[in-house]
Amino acid sequence: MLREAIWRLDQFCEEEGGPQAKFFLALDEYSGRDELLTQVSRDMYGGTDPRRALIEPPFHLESHRYQTVQAADWIAALIGRLG
Repeated sequence: MLREAIWRLDQFCEEEGGPQAKFFLALDEYSGRDELLTQVSRDMYGGTDPRRALIEPPFHLESHRYQTVQAADWIAALIGRLG
């Protein structure tokens, strides 16, 4: 699902933002992090449709050090409970 989201963000940047539109992803702790980084790196640099708007593969942030990541965790948890 994350790879699909990256693809959609990349397409949005190309279609709406032009060549100067770029993005990066910061992720909270994730159990499959190594596999994810490998797959996203392959998507960025290889294949028939590379992800040119993604500046670098997603990187890890420790949520206890960043209030914005903590807030995103809380919002995701609330939405998950509502769903």
